[in-house]
Amino acid sequence: MGPRSVATSFGGAKDYVMQMSSKTHNSNQLILYILVSLFIGTNIFYLCNTFCFPEDAKNIAGHFAMVSDIFLRMIKMVIAPLVFATIVSGISSLGASGGAAGRITF
Repeated sequence: MGPRSVATSFGGAKDYVMQMSSKTHNSNQLILYILVSLFIGTNIFYLCNTFCFPEDAKNIAGHFAMVSDIFLRMIKMVIAPLVFATIVSGISSLGASGGAAGRITF
């Protein structure tokens, strides 16, 4: 094993470490974005509740209700196929090893 093979093996390890640190950095950045958004949203609604008249607060909340409804509908749209795919994957993994239960499901 010459110096060239050692250098390439260390280079591969270096690339792997750089990829892992990049993933960790992206994950930490996402957590930061979520926490900042949570802080901003909490402060906006607190200020709205404190300084706005009740009629104005209901009007402002109505605008956010549309966004939250869209978000919840999108989540529901994703969950149904995900549950279906999980059930199908579980049943198909039973297959022949499932014995009578596998034969009954198919």
